[in-house]
Amino acid sequence: MSGTRDENVFMAQLAQEAERWDDMAHYMKGVAVMGSELTDAERNMLHVAVKNSASLRRQARRQILGCEMQLPQDAAAIANYRKKVDAELQSICKDILALLDSHLIGSASSVEAKVFYIKMKGDYCRYGSEFAEAGERASIVAQGNSAYTDAWQEVQALNPADSLRLGVALNFAVFRNEVLGDAVAAVSLAQATIQEAKASLDGLGPQQQDDAMQILVLLQDNLKLWSAGGVAGQEIDGTEVEDF
Repeated sequence: MSGTRDENVFMAQLAQEAERWDDMAHYMKGVAVMGSELTDAERNMLHVAVKNSASLRRQARRQILGCEMQLPQDAAAIANYRKKVDAELQSICKDILALLDSHLIGSASSVEAKVFYIKMKGDYCRYGSEFAEAGERASIVAQGNSAYTDAWQEVQALNPADSLRLGVALNFAVFRNEVLGDAVAAVSLAQATIQEAKASLDGLGPQQQDDAMQILVLLQDNLKLWSAGGVAGQEIDGTEVEDF
């Protein structure tokens, strides 16, 4: 990819202003392979770009699946269109997973950066599991479970109300419910996380408390849903209040 690091970051910022998420991801992936570790700001820019690119396709896919159920007479044509969206989403997931394994996780010099990337690996394995063929799904689910487990172990030394720790717990719980179909494990993790975090909030500064509370609200929303019987595969399954 052409251009200096500063030039690629500038173009990514410009793409962000224009909400051109694919372009933003393109420039930030270019920065990620330039040989030096991403700064906190660059890391967050990569995350924003790729997540928005994926989210657009995931939302489109949900709408298309709804059309398949509502219009059975046109199901074949709709399914073919869904495959186009699936291919785009698969490309996004495979690209970022490859980048995480080849450059980002290994270059992380802090616990925070390492956890950020390992959690990100779990997230994109989770997204990939939504459309993976049966023969591929078991492998990607196993990779996702391993990544979340590793991230969860890494954050145990952090304050239970730390936003990074809470973010890992939230997404791991969603994974357990939606992908593994284990609502009991999801509820258990969410309940323990909420209880421990609330007891530790006083040890944080005002901004850290605000960050923690945002994630705790999502955990509590999911906990209510799962406790009421929300399971993977339903229209409302934790997806709308899923992750951080």
